[in-house]
Amino acid sequence: IFNALFIAVITLVPFTLGRVVLSLKESLVWLIARRNFIATGVSAPGGPPPQRHAEYGDVVILLTGYASILASLLILVISSLVLSQRNGVGPPSPMLRQVVVVMRYIGVMIKVCLLLGLELIIFPTGCGWWLDLCSLQLVNATVSDRVAFLSSNPWTAHFLHWLVGVVLMLHICVIVALLREIVRPQVLWFLRNPADPDEHPFRDLIEEPVPKHLRRVALSVLLYMPLTAAFVYCPVTLTRLFVPSILPVHVSLHNPYREIPFEVLLMQITLPFAVEHFRPKDTFKRILYGWLKIAGDLTGLTKRMLPTPADVPMSAAAAVQEQEEDEEDEEDEEDTDEEEDDDEEEED
Repeated sequence: IFNALFIAVITLVPFTLGRVVLSLKESLVWLIARRNFIATGVSAPGGPPPQRHAEYGDVVILLTGYASILASLLILVISSLVLSQRNGVGPPSPMLRQVVVVMRYIGVMIKVCLLLGLELIIFPTGCGWWLDLCSLQLVNATVSDRVAFLSSNPWTAHFLHWLVGVVLMLHICVIVALLREIVRPQVLWFLRNPADPDEHPFRDLIEEPVPKHLRRVALSVLLYMPLTAAFVYCPVTLTRLFVPSILPVHVSLHNPYREIPFEVLLMQITLPFAVEHFRPKDTFKRILYGWLKIAGDLTGLTKRMLPTPADVPMSAAAAVQEQEEDEEDEEDEEDTDEEEDDDEEEED
């Protein structure tokens, strides 16, 4: 009996309900078509359009039944909440309270999934497409070539652009982290700081409202698009104007096991030594600091943008040295107090 009830509740009832809903939908479509035929008054040799009975798969019928049940529960819960809010009381029954709690959890799960999809899939893919559009002149391609590639290989195109967008986001995060080490903390107040211990991304996804997340995504779009255009499109355009012989860049990957480009081999050999000896991070920080200093002097924003020596936190060695000096001063004061106490005792 239990198995029969389980099959009836899980399968039979949603399947029957889905079939009823789809048949009502077909009848409604036929009635609308018949009404339009009568309203136009045009005589056709075949008369009004015959009623069609579309054939749906079992999965579609079952999903339609489940969607109808969920929509009915949602309408019931919303109606009960509206009535309870008008009367100034809570839900009338404990069962309805449990349903309200479950619906809230489901809403939070749907919200988190949609936001994660927006921030981890849609946004990086859009960044990859924007970077591809900015670098078309680099490989002598056109928009029609990208559209043709997308139409022939949609999944591959989206995956490659998503991967490129993720790499772009990582590089911009590195640049923002370097900027945080140079400028005042108040300058980049509108950007998240992953190193902040008070930052909790997943808790923010649950607690913060959806419009706030959408504003944050819009701000990221306004940040990423100009940076990509400035660091990719402008250098490529200037290179094409002044040194046109360099472009386009040809990358051959037909047989990578037999044909290794000399530039790639040279880069793999020299790059570790260059990173170890020249310290590109420190060099880039000095260049960035000098550029910000010049721009701040020209605009009069140096004090507001760059920290003063008093605002720069001391290093770990200086902090340890200062702590040792404080401890020595405290020991000297204790010795002095003991000597004074001994002198007083001798006088007594």
